[in-house]
Amino acid sequence: MQTRGRMLLFILLTIPLCATAATINVPGDAPTLAAAIEQADAGDTITLAEGEFEGSVAVDEPLTITGAGLEATVLRAGEEEVVIVCNADLTINDLTVGPGHDGIMVGDDVTLRLEGVRLTDIASDGVGFHGRFQTRLFMRDCEVTRCADGVDLESTQGQAFNCNFHDNNDDGLDYDGDAGFLCVGCRFVDNKDDGIEVRLATRAEVVLADCHFSGNGEDGLELINRRELDPKDNIVAVTQCDFDRTGRWDLGCVDLYDAEGNRNEETSIEPPHAAVLLCANTFAGDLEESVSPNLRPTIAQTGEMPESVMVTWTPDGGEAKEIALTPTAPVLAGVLNVQPNFEGAQVGDAEGLAVDDACFYVGDDTGRPTGSVHCFDRFTGVHIGTISTNPFAGTELGFTGPEGLTILPDGNLLVLDDAGDTGANAAVVAPGPEGFGTFIRHIAMPDPDHAAEGITTVGDTVYLPERERVGIKAARLSDATVLPGWPVEYRFDGNRLHLAGVGYDGTSVIVSATAYPSGDRSAPVARNFLLSIDPADGRPLGMQWIGACVNDARGVACIDGFTFVSDGWSYREHESGWTNKQGQSIYVFAPSAEAISEGAARLPVRHGAPTE
Repeated sequence: MQTRGRMLLFILLTIPLCATAATINVPGDAPTLAAAIEQADAGDTITLAEGEFEGSVAVDEPLTITGAGLEATVLRAGEEEVVIVCNADLTINDLTVGPGHDGIMVGDDVTLRLEGVRLTDIASDGVGFHGRFQTRLFMRDCEVTRCADGVDLESTQGQAFNCNFHDNNDDGLDYDGDAGFLCVGCRFVDNKDDGIEVRLATRAEVVLADCHFSGNGEDGLELINRRELDPKDNIVAVTQCDFDRTGRWDLGCVDLYDAEGNRNEETSIEPPHAAVLLCANTFAGDLEESVSPNLRPTIAQTGEMPESVMVTWTPDGGEAKEIALTPTAPVLAGVLNVQPNFEGAQVGDAEGLAVDDACFYVGDDTGRPTGSVHCFDRFTGVHIGTISTNPFAGTELGFTGPEGLTILPDGNLLVLDDAGDTGANAAVVAPGPEGFGTFIRHIAMPDPDHAAEGITTVGDTVYLPERERVGIKAARLSDATVLPGWPVEYRFDGNRLHLAGVGYDGTSVIVSATAYPSGDRSAPVARNFLLSIDPADGRPLGMQWIGACVNDARGVACIDGFTFVSDGWSYREHESGWTNKQGQSIYVFAPSAEAISEGAARLPVRHGAPTE
């Protein structure tokens, strides 16, 4: 017993205690910031008191640096020095950075978070990066002023909320490389060059929502073509922004080189090397005054949201009723291109869509009769895996087109076959990321009159929109008993609505819809609406217009207050005869800019190098 007791005591004494994050006060616990960084362990917080502190420091392990407020705490460096070199994850709160030669220089594979930070009087970039795709920046309630470029994104991924970029000596925000960055509620005012400059690369994803541009010396938003990079899948989305008083264009697009190969950013030879998506923006003047000539066809293509839509609803066994709906424009909160995705796996026809807490799933019916379902990390876009649906997960089930996906109440993934004339089948498989695609069971669905392209669950009920007949069938999930459903027909200004994807937001059933003349699917009258439907009786409750962003709305999934929509079309056509490759993309919509800000932690932020 004594030996066992001594051994136990020895083991207890030799087990390290779990480290807890410490707070180091400057100057209370350390005389300078450099001394505090030297003293700190990973995860510690350094708190700076009121006053000015010398920077010229490097952070090599994860830390938080907190000040006493923008006006109270100043972190500065010499004329030839960098205030902070960030080589590890770093959070900075409630202080001013500057003056200095460079503000914050960020190394590879690092996440920088700034909240309540002012960057000012910086001779070079307020925040600069080394150009690695995996580097991430998150900003909230920051001010960036009197720098060269306020923030110079080099293939950086991230978000900025409620930030003010003003009076910088070059651009307020400079996108380079394959940056994937979301700006919501930001101001770009009186910058000497552009409010935002985007040098288009190959897979840049630029999303601007509820931002203000005014007084910038050249363009409010400038896109620069770089044909030498063979651009493929750039996406620039601008929604509910207002533009006022710029030196040249509110929205401009130029080429990096002129026709003779000379560097000249003042020319506009070609259309933008990007899919440019514009929705519900306000310009200072008309198109000729506000938009460069090569961007005007883009605005013509996206069209305008209709002021009112008359929807004909015929209840089961009742008379047709005319219901006037006023469309609203949801705010685009994010976009992920999945053709090609970052791992190189191709999604050829993004149809079905489902989203859970960890992943999103895309049904791809390319190359029928062989289809597939792809699994992606919901927050990074990284491809996790693919399963074939013909044969299905090693079974004898042969699914021709996995166009309907939904998450069941038990957390598993339900995959619906695009039945055509063969009946509707569904398979339940394990979700990701672990064990994705493992076959669990088969479920017989009610047989639609024609293809069922979507599926969703409301409790124990599943709903299936029918493409051609334009009704919505229903079944009890637990025993596949057919329920009355909604054998109704919806019409848009007299034209039949084609229903595709379907989701449930906790209150309404959300169906993606396009209006076609009766019997003619080749010439849509109006496309890409989200129709909100009362799950009690199928009554239309509202309509959201997403036609400025989505070219062919297919799958729909609702989670955390956001609506995810898959786009099954690869090119955007314009009146001038040119096209932009948009790829198969997943769009994330929110009801307002405030909802985006509140749910920022639940939005995707790309990670992992894109395929060259």
